Amino acid sequence: AAAAAAAAGVRQRGSPGSRGRAQGTWSAAENTVFFGMLGTHGRAFDVLHDALKDSKSREQVRCYYYRIIKKINQIVGHTGTRFDKSTGPEGDRVVEAMLRWYSLLRRGTADDTSTALLRASANLDPAQRHRMADLILGDGPSA
Repeated sequence: AAAAAAAAGVRQRGSPGSRGRAQGTWSAAENTVFFGMLGTHGRAFDVLHDALKDSKSREQVRCYYYRIIKKINQIVGHTGTRFDKSTGPEGDRVVEAMLRWYSLLRRGTADDTSTALLRASANLDPAQRHRMADLILGDGPSA
Protein backbone atom coordinates (compact mmCIF):
# COMPACT_ATOMS: atom_id res chain seq x y z
CA ALA A 1 0.00 0.00 0.00
CA ALA A 2 2.86 2.38 0.75
CA ALA A 3 4.23 1.55 -2.69
CA ALA A 4 0.90 2.66 -4.19
CA ALA A 5 1.25 6.00 -2.43
CA ALA A 6 4.81 6.38 -3.70
CA ALA A 7 3.74 5.44 -7.22
CA ALA A 8 0.98 8.05 -7.03
CA GLY A 9 3.56 10.72 -6.33
CA VAL A 10 2.91 11.27 -2.63
CA ARG A 11 5.64 13.49 -1.23
CA GLN A 12 7.91 11.98 1.37
CA ARG A 13 8.14 13.72 4.73
CA GLY A 14 11.14 16.04 4.70
CA SER A 15 11.58 15.88 0.93
CA PRO A 16 11.86 19.07 -1.14
CA GLY A 17 8.42 20.59 -1.54
CA SER A 18 7.05 18.68 1.43
CA ARG A 19 5.13 20.73 3.96
CA GLY A 20 5.76 18.29 6.82
CA ARG A 21 3.44 16.38 9.10
CA ALA A 22 2.03 19.41 10.88
CA GLN A 23 0.64 20.87 7.64
CA GLY A 24 -3.00 20.06 7.00
CA THR A 25 -2.89 20.36 3.21
CA TRP A 26 -3.25 17.18 1.24
CA SER A 27 -1.81 16.98 -2.28
CA ALA A 28 -3.80 15.74 -5.26
CA ALA A 29 -1.81 12.50 -5.14
CA GLU A 30 -2.57 12.03 -1.44
CA ASN A 31 -6.27 12.63 -2.10
CA THR A 32 -6.20 10.07 -4.91
CA VAL A 33 -4.68 7.49 -2.58
CA PHE A 34 -6.97 8.41 0.34
CA PHE A 35 -10.21 8.24 -1.63
CA GLY A 36 -9.09 5.16 -3.58
CA MET A 37 -8.35 3.30 -0.35
CA LEU A 38 -11.53 4.67 1.24
CA GLY A 39 -13.55 3.23 -1.65
CA THR A 40 -11.86 -0.15 -1.27
CA HIS A 41 -11.50 -0.47 2.51
CA GLY A 42 -14.00 1.99 4.00
CA ARG A 43 -13.24 3.65 7.31
CA ALA A 44 -10.32 1.36 8.21
CA PHE A 45 -8.01 4.08 9.51
CA ASP A 46 -5.09 1.68 9.90
CA VAL A 47 -5.34 0.67 6.24
CA LEU A 48 -5.84 4.26 5.09
CA HIS A 49 -2.85 5.38 7.14
CA ASP A 50 -0.68 2.50 5.92
CA ALA A 51 -1.18 3.73 2.34
CA LEU A 52 -0.15 7.26 3.36
CA LYS A 53 2.29 6.62 6.20
CA ASP A 54 5.21 8.26 4.38
CA SER A 55 3.45 11.63 4.37
CA LYS A 56 0.56 11.57 6.88
CA SER A 57 0.17 10.48 10.49
CA ARG A 58 -2.72 8.25 11.55
CA GLU A 59 -4.18 11.26 13.36
CA GLN A 60 -4.03 13.36 10.18
CA VAL A 61 -5.85 10.62 8.25
CA ARG A 62 -8.53 10.35 10.95
CA CYS A 63 -8.97 14.14 11.21
CA TYR A 64 -9.20 14.53 7.43
CA TYR A 65 -11.93 11.87 7.30
CA TYR A 66 -13.99 13.70 9.94
CA ARG A 67 -13.29 17.12 8.40
CA ILE A 68 -14.82 15.87 5.15
CA ILE A 69 -17.87 14.51 6.99
CA LYS A 70 -18.29 17.92 8.64
CA LYS A 71 -18.11 19.64 5.24
CA ILE A 72 -20.65 17.21 3.76
CA ASN A 73 -22.99 17.80 6.71
CA GLN A 74 -22.79 21.55 5.99
CA ILE A 75 -23.85 20.88 2.40
CA VAL A 76 -26.68 18.42 3.13
CA GLY A 77 -27.85 20.01 6.39
CA HIS A 78 -30.93 21.62 4.84
CA THR A 79 -32.26 18.15 3.94
CA GLY A 80 -32.35 16.98 7.54
CA THR A 81 -29.73 14.33 6.80
CA ARG A 82 -26.69 14.17 9.04
CA PHE A 83 -23.78 11.82 8.68
CA ASP A 84 -21.96 10.70 11.80
CA LYS A 85 -19.17 8.37 12.88
CA SER A 86 -21.20 5.23 12.28
CA THR A 87 -19.82 1.91 11.22
CA GLY A 88 -21.65 -0.96 9.56
CA PRO A 89 -24.35 -0.18 6.98
CA GLU A 90 -24.60 3.47 8.07
CA GLY A 91 -20.82 3.75 7.82
CA ASP A 92 -21.00 2.42 4.27
CA ARG A 93 -23.51 5.17 3.50
CA VAL A 94 -21.07 7.76 4.88
CA VAL A 95 -18.25 6.43 2.71
CA GLU A 96 -20.49 6.45 -0.37
CA ALA A 97 -21.41 10.09 0.31
CA MET A 98 -17.74 11.00 0.76
CA LEU A 99 -16.80 9.35 -2.54
CA ARG A 100 -19.64 11.15 -4.36
CA TRP A 101 -18.54 14.49 -2.79
CA TYR A 102 -14.97 13.94 -3.94
CA SER A 103 -16.05 12.94 -7.44
CA LEU A 104 -18.33 15.96 -7.80
CA LEU A 105 -15.72 18.44 -6.62
CA ARG A 106 -12.98 16.97 -8.79
CA ARG A 107 -15.16 17.63 -11.84
CA GLY A 108 -15.30 21.32 -10.96
CA THR A 109 -11.61 22.02 -10.37
CA ALA A 110 -8.26 21.14 -11.84
CA ASP A 111 -6.73 21.55 -8.37
CA ASP A 112 -7.27 18.38 -6.32
CA THR A 113 -5.52 19.55 -3.17
CA SER A 114 -7.53 19.37 0.03
CA THR A 115 -7.54 23.16 0.35
CA ALA A 116 -9.05 23.62 -3.11
CA LEU A 117 -11.65 20.86 -2.60
CA LEU A 118 -12.79 22.18 0.78
CA ARG A 119 -12.84 25.76 -0.48
CA ALA A 120 -14.86 24.79 -3.55
CA SER A 121 -17.52 23.16 -1.41
CA ALA A 122 -17.61 26.20 0.90
CA ASN A 123 -18.15 28.64 -1.97
CA LEU A 124 -21.36 27.15 -3.31
CA ASP A 125 -24.34 29.41 -3.80
CA PRO A 126 -27.65 28.10 -2.36
CA ALA A 127 -28.81 26.52 -5.64
CA GLN A 128 -25.47 24.78 -6.11
CA ARG A 129 -25.52 23.62 -2.50
CA HIS A 130 -29.00 22.06 -2.96
CA ARG A 131 -27.94 20.39 -6.21
CA MET A 132 -24.75 19.06 -4.66
CA ALA A 133 -26.69 17.79 -1.63
CA ASP A 134 -29.01 15.85 -3.94
CA LEU A 135 -26.05 14.33 -5.76
CA ILE A 136 -24.16 13.47 -2.56
CA LEU A 137 -27.27 11.80 -1.15
CA GLY A 138 -27.78 9.93 -4.41
CA ASP A 139 -31.08 11.68 -5.10
CA GLY A 140 -30.13 13.24 -8.41
CA PRO A 141 -28.63 12.34 -11.78
CA SER A 142 -24.88 11.80 -11.58
CA ALA A 143 -24.05 13.77 -14.70
